[in-house]
Amino acid sequence: MTTKILLIALSLSSFAHIVQSQVIQGKITDVVTNSPLPGANIIINTDNKGTISALDGTYQIAVPEPGNYTISCSFMGYIAVKKTITVADSIVKVNFVLVPDSKQLDEVIIQGEITSPVKRTGDATNKEKIDAYTLSYMGVKYSLNNVLFIKSFQVGIEIKNVFDTKYVGSINASDDSNQGSATYFAGIPRCIIGSISLTF
Repeated sequence: MTTKILLIALSLSSFAHIVQSQVIQGKITDVVTNSPLPGANIIINTDNKGTISALDGTYQIAVPEPGNYTISCSFMGYIAVKKTITVADSIVKVNFVLVPDSKQLDEVIIQGEITSPVKRTGDATNKEKIDAYTLSYMGVKYSLNNVLFIKSFQVGIEIKNVFDTKYVGSINASDDSNQGSATYFAGIPRCIIGSISLTF
């Protein structure tokens, strides 16, 4: 009988400890729109224990015992925030209002170039005339910084010789006694080049 009473007392004691565990909870919002930020990372400094905010921006995370804790909140495109708090009560509310980080925002770069016509010759004596040409180039690049463990991510597409102009791209003329001693190479046709760049 004494053993059963002791077991019941231990069970009630364990249950009371669970009920009295400390919980940190709050909400993550945008400083400009005051809208919730779902998927934000919340981490406690003790053992890197963490959680993410729900669809309504709220979160909840338990700590083992009362004391001082450092809690950090981060979200892609926003400046990370750290707070030092004292946990004494069973429930402590800590809200985070995040400010957009201009350094982490998406960036789109559009580039273009048109070469000016240049008169050229195909021999060393500058007598053999080669038709001038005009080329067009267009490129678009999209970059994003500080995404998870990636410092920078960039993807781009370039179009060389947009209008597929036919031209002589390279001339190799020998300065010797043989007249017309020159080798001609066709210029690059229109082509599309894609690129992906990652920096860790």
